[in-house]
Amino acid sequence: MTFTYKWFEFLGKGSFGEVWKGVQVETGALVAVKLLHANQRAHFSRFLDEARTLQGLAGEPHVVRILDYNFDLDRPMIVLEFCDQGSLRSWVGKRPWRHVAGALRHAAYGLASVHGIGALHRDVKPDNLLIASLPVSNEVNIKVADFGVARCHQPFTGNMTYSLQGTDGYISPEVRRGDPFQPPADIFSLGITGIELITGRKNMASLSSAQIPVEFKNLLNAMCANNPAQRPSAQQLGSMLSEIEKMEEPLVEAEKSSSGAGWGLLALGLAVGVGLLALGASKK
Repeated sequence: MTFTYKWFEFLGKGSFGEVWKGVQVETGALVAVKLLHANQRAHFSRFLDEARTLQGLAGEPHVVRILDYNFDLDRPMIVLEFCDQGSLRSWVGKRPWRHVAGALRHAAYGLASVHGIGALHRDVKPDNLLIASLPVSNEVNIKVADFGVARCHQPFTGNMTYSLQGTDGYISPEVRRGDPFQPPADIFSLGITGIELITGRKNMASLSSAQIPVEFKNLLNAMCANNPAQRPSAQQLGSMLSEIEKMEEPLVEAEKSSSGAGWGLLALGLAVGVGLLALGASKK
């Protein structure tokens, strides 16, 4: 069956496409419709690559689902599931650390799926991590979205320019140096995203005053390590974040200063955090 789509609310645009909220006419289901910019047929091959990559990730719970596509229109179209809670941009500086750890865990497993098929996202940031609500539990599910600048598992023969390799503030140091984009660069971008979600700023120094478990700080710092070899893989990261979500609330500064036991617990936390990261590194 061929479906018909109407779109009615502009949601945003990227390098060569724009996204609209729409509806599948025959079923009434809400969808997100991504259209190639007018007069941008030169980018058609990248649009096709995006659809192929999403098809290769079909069924992955933490990657936005492709529902349909039509490349025979004047403006080629990709139809995606509509995530009704927007993006993690709305969470910046507003959510408890445990919520952030859970969101990053979902994103990490999404990236593990992406990297598992030989693809690279290349533009991880809060705006490209969408929030979908689960119908039964009322919990949220974070989904990696917007593969418009992804390096795909299918051979790509078009121009790959520096401007398409990410968003300023989230780009890893090795990519800035001109090194080839590899999976650890996506991990760096996710680490900066985590720091921004917690502190409202995109720099590691802002973590020093954050009231989060020291193990979580250690992990975010490891994700943003200058040496990409020192960053955990996406799969390792998901497992480590799952453990961090189970941790107790950290002691506040006043409690630490009034209790010697508080400092002892902090030292123990540091030791556990270092051990956790070492364990992750040993599994590479």
